[in-house]
Amino acid sequence: MAAAVPATLAAPLVLDAGAVRALTQRNRPLLPAGITARYAASFSSGEPVELVGPDGLVVARGLVNYDLTSCQLCWAAAPAI
Repeated sequence: MAAAVPATLAAPLVLDAGAVRALTQRNRPLLPAGITARYAASFSSGEPVELVGPDGLVVARGLVNYDLTSCQLCWAAAPAI
């Protein structure tokens, strides 16, 4: 039985190519550093989001473990590349 798809998703999170490979080829979790575009739409822990690759294609949908504020703290602490 397929899981129900929520009617609404938070704004998509755009991933870099390395994050897309980790998710789709290596079955690894998404780390905050792999998110390249952070949209201002608020989301809470447990809410559904779309993960979009650099080409604009949706690569995954899932539930976030952290709220937007917690993610922003991770992004602020990440070293600049």
